[in-house]
Amino acid sequence: AAGDRTDRHFGLAVDIGTTTVVAILVDLRTRNEVAKASMYNQQIRRADDVAARISYGNSDERVGELQALVMEETLNRLVGKVCEKAGVEPRDIVHAVLAGNTVMSHLVTGLSPESIGRLPFQPLVHVYEPRRADAMGLGILAGGSVDIMPSIAGYIGGDIAADIHVTGLVESHGATLMVDIGTNGEIVFSEGGMLSACATAAGPAFEGYGTSNGCRAADGAVEVVEIDERDQLSLTVIGGGRPSGICGSGMIDFIAEGFRRGWINAMGRYDVERLASAGRLFDHSELCRNSRACLLAEADATRHGRPLFVTESDIAQILKAKAAVYAGMKTLLDSRGRTFADIRRFCLAGGFARHIRLESAIRLGLLPDLPPERFEIIGNGSLAGAYQALLDQRVLPACEALVGTPDIVELNLVPSFEGWWIDALAIPNMDPDEFPSLSAAPAPINP
Repeated sequence: AAGDRTDRHFGLAVDIGTTTVVAILVDLRTRNEVAKASMYNQQIRRADDVAARISYGNSDERVGELQALVMEETLNRLVGKVCEKAGVEPRDIVHAVLAGNTVMSHLVTGLSPESIGRLPFQPLVHVYEPRRADAMGLGILAGGSVDIMPSIAGYIGGDIAADIHVTGLVESHGATLMVDIGTNGEIVFSEGGMLSACATAAGPAFEGYGTSNGCRAADGAVEVVEIDERDQLSLTVIGGGRPSGICGSGMIDFIAEGFRRGWINAMGRYDVERLASAGRLFDHSELCRNSRACLLAEADATRHGRPLFVTESDIAQILKAKAAVYAGMKTLLDSRGRTFADIRRFCLAGGFARHIRLESAIRLGLLPDLPPERFEIIGNGSLAGAYQALLDQRVLPACEALVGTPDIVELNLVPSFEGWWIDALAIPNMDPDEFPSLSAAPAPINP
């Protein structure tokens, strides 16, 4: 009969990141993904990172404002995008599963995040009761159910519960390290069924926010940068064609390649003569003072008609982010009497991880100097866990069983963390013993 929608059963899986939110529409009958969309979390208009969101959300009114920004301005816009792509109605979505860090899960449900920002860093809620979509303001079927992945701890949220489930970390044999690189770097170590975890504030630079020409990993983003032996620079653009910005993996590539070729020194500063001789020195004094820049693409070669460049300030943002992640991993391992050399399996999670080139991430000093076969790139485990929970009712209880199981290491209480962070601000690291396979000598100029 006309208007009969009984055969239309769709689910929505969402990764609510601090910087980027990704949603997939799933046909619950065929179990297939039918559409996907992503956008910046509109809360970023008020505060960049988790600490700033906690600080901003210091009243019921502010919490309501942040909830509206993520629900109305972000999630409901994504619902519209995936439905339009798939040719379905929002009311055809009967079930949604949301996965995010603890602060995001609190804010999307209208809970205050304040307790997460002070000792003992505990959330108000670990396990979230299922909710009706209309009660939450989610624009799907009014009576549709909304599940939220559980928060393991204040800084280890539902996104990491999903990661742990997807990677089978609890059952992992041998020493395993998992790192989810996003605005926060969440790190979980597993050995003999025992879990330890920590979180470190990387900031949004890896997700293309807060740098001169940064962007999300979407069409138009530079994702690969290569500099050949004759100092010729080439770019690979997602979706092909002209570039419009540079995403996190492109920034990592550019800095690693620039360091390898001697354009960038160990402290992230440009060699002006090398840049000039390669025809890449960019004068942007009208835009920003006291920051040298490298030109990636002339204005007439970009989608928006503006030059594409990377400043020394942009490099510094990436180096601070990678230092936080590397020092966090090192500190967590040290708390268990382990080093990187003990790691048999290294799981790299986060949407950003899918685009990363291991060689560049190691040369930069973001990832440890391990053989490539030990790395396993799982990509967005948070989204994958939410997707699995849509299709299998055993997944959510399995994730809820993780609450309280990891030993949480608070990095700000570990004296050695700061020293290791300072060491990791260099490319690849101040301590040459950390990266024995890399030569610190810059590449010669070929005639």
